[in-house]
Amino acid sequence: MTVLRIYRKGSDYIGFECSGHSGYGEAGSDIVCAAVSTAVQFCIHCGETIDEAPLQLSIDEDAAIIRCMSRVPNPQFSKHIAILAALGKSIATEYAMYFNLEIMEV
Repeated sequence: MTVLRIYRKGSDYIGFECSGHSGYGEAGSDIVCAAVSTAVQFCIHCGETIDEAPLQLSIDEDAAIIRCMSRVPNPQFSKHIAILAALGKSIATEYAMYFNLEIMEV
């Protein structure tokens, strides 16, 4: 199962962590993995290029964990994480056996 944890501080989204393998399909043809990976990479790309947010990014391919946190509050990046959360909710609704979304207050 893939788990996406969205971290929120008050009304601001400040980062996320995505871990695990969905197990929906074979490697290279897993549509749940593809959807989640695309959404996560989109959010990171927006944070780095559009929002110019100072991100703390760590990727452990062996453990299948991506963690991305904003070092300082960034309203634009918060909006992009909100979009990631909305996409995650949609994926969790359709593929609950393979994907879980958690919103964590920090």
